[in-house]
Amino acid sequence: MSNEIVKEKMFEKSEIEQTIQNKDGETVTSFTDPDKQAEVGFTNEKVPEEKVGFLNPDFGSIMVSQLLSDKQCDLLVKSLDDTLWQEGKIQGGFASDNTIKTEKIRSVKQQGLPMNVEGWPHKLIDNFAKQVNTQKTKFNILGFFNNDLPVVAKYEPGDYYDWHIDCGRDSSNRKLSFTINLTDPKDYDGGDIEFLGVTTNKEAIRKKGAITIFPSFLTHRVTKIERGKRLAIVGWIHGDTFK
Repeated sequence: MSNEIVKEKMFEKSEIEQTIQNKDGETVTSFTDPDKQAEVGFTNEKVPEEKVGFLNPDFGSIMVSQLLSDKQCDLLVKSLDDTLWQEGKIQGGFASDNTIKTEKIRSVKQQGLPMNVEGWPHKLIDNFAKQVNTQKTKFNILGFFNNDLPVVAKYEPGDYYDWHIDCGRDSSNRKLSFTINLTDPKDYDGGDIEFLGVTTNKEAIRKKGAITIFPSFLTHRVTKIERGKRLAIVGWIHGDTFK
């Protein structure tokens, strides 16, 4: 619950004081004057870089690259088992009264990503994601977790995935998310991955065999499929929880 400003007083030019009420109903005072802030321990002084630690301007990067060939995509699609598709429904978020929302935020079917005896394509994806992380995001990552392995998602007309993030209370170890398009973009309309407040190259993301890697805390969605069918590998690279 956010603090609500319930009263504001004007004092001399050098002092501005706001009286606010915290979530427990207690009255507290907030000083916006720099001198008053200094008295209670606030400072506007620049923190030395050595105390801040490593700064990485690319920590929120969205990276798109061609990973699989058309032939590899087709082989993966042929290896799928029609009897294994399961409904991927998720309910999430909180209403204004702090109760869990019950509306459906996702409509899609999914099954586990097949893997051959040599660990393909899991090893390929894991190695590529770690290379990207080394160059860009630089998170502390480990790789795949056995209880949260990649899946193949199937979007058909009317299917979608509303705005969401991939990490949270029940998935706190997800650090990087990825999706790999297995379908020719001419075979479907809609089904685009969009990121909140970020402009991306939609054509590059839609290419068959293209992988899109991004931090799991970025808000994103998959728009509704209007025509055809879209198949995509979806998964997460894990590590210790973000600090």
